[in-house]
Amino acid sequence: MNETPVVDRLARTAGETRPKLAPVIRPGAPVRSPIPTKPNKAHPSPTTSPAAQAQAPKPAVIPAPAPPVSPPVVVTPPADIYPATPIRTPTSSTPADTAPSAAGQPPPIVTSTPPPNIYFGYADNYFTHGVPEGLPWLGMTNTLVLGCGVNPNGGGPAPDVCPTDATDTAIDSYDGGAIRLDNVAASPLVVTGASVQIGTCSYNPWPGLNISITPGATLVLTETGGPNPCGTAVVGNYNFDTSESFFPLTDYVDGSNLACTPDTAVPVVTLTTSQGTITINDTGQILNTGGIDPLDCSVNTNEFHAFTQVYP
Repeated sequence: MNETPVVDRLARTAGETRPKLAPVIRPGAPVRSPIPTKPNKAHPSPTTSPAAQAQAPKPAVIPAPAPPVSPPVVVTPPADIYPATPIRTPTSSTPADTAPSAAGQPPPIVTSTPPPNIYFGYADNYFTHGVPEGLPWLGMTNTLVLGCGVNPNGGGPAPDVCPTDATDTAIDSYDGGAIRLDNVAASPLVVTGASVQIGTCSYNPWPGLNISITPGATLVLTETGGPNPCGTAVVGNYNFDTSESFFPLTDYVDGSNLACTPDTAVPVVTLTTSQGTITINDTGQILNTGGIDPLDCSVNTNEFHAFTQVYP
C-alpha cells in the first residue's frame, strides 16, 4: 500500500514547502558515480559541420600591449642647496672659524671686514744724520701723518712742540719710529689707542687718540714732540725715538762711541681699533733699529727705514 510519508502529509497540511530528504540507499543497490563536469571551453555551433569547422580561420591572437617604459628619473639637486659662504680673513680679535657645522646643517655664513695693512718704518731727517729727506711717508697721498703739530684727537692742528732742523727752523726734525695703517675695508676704521713697549721703555705719544680712517686712506703714527720716555740724555723733544731703548737695556754709556752689542728686545705694538685690539711683535726690530742706536755705536749713519709690511 503506498502511503504518503507522515512528514509530507504534515507539510501539505500546513501549506509549507516540502523539505528535501536525503536519498535512501537500499542495501545491495549499486552506487552511481557522479557525472563528470566538462571543462569550460568554447564549443562549435551545433549548426556548423565538422568540415566547415576545419576550414574556418582561427581567430587572430592579439598580444596584450606591453606596459609603457618610463624614462629614467634624473634627480637634479637644487642649484644652491646652501648659500655661498664668503671667505673670512680673520682679524686679531676674532679667530678664524674652524669648528665643523652640525650634521645635516649648512655651513655657517661668516662675514668679516678685512683688517688693515700695517707697516713699520723709521723716520730720520735729523740734520746730523745726513739725509734730510729720510721720512718714509714722503710722496704718499690720501695720508694723515699724526706727527708734529697734529692733534691726536681728530687730526686737526695742534701746537708744534717738535724740535726743528738746525739749519732751517721751519722744518720739523724727526728721529723716531713710524707706524702706518692702510684701511683696505669698505667702511671706516677708527683708531682709539696705540702704544709701543720696548724693554722698560713705554711709548704713547698720542694721548686721546681718536682718528677715523676712511676706506682707502692711510694713517701714520710718529713723533709728536715731548719728553723722551726712556729717560736717556737725548737732546730735544724726541718722544718716539725708539732706538734710544737700547741704552737702558744694555747700560751702554751714551756718547762713549764704543762698539755695541745689539740687544734682543722685540718691540711690542698694541693698537686699539674698531675691529678689535691688534698686537704685533716687531721681530725684525725695525722700530729699535736692529737693537742698537747707530749714531752712538760708532755707526754714524742715518736711522731711516722704509715702510715694511708686518701685518697681516
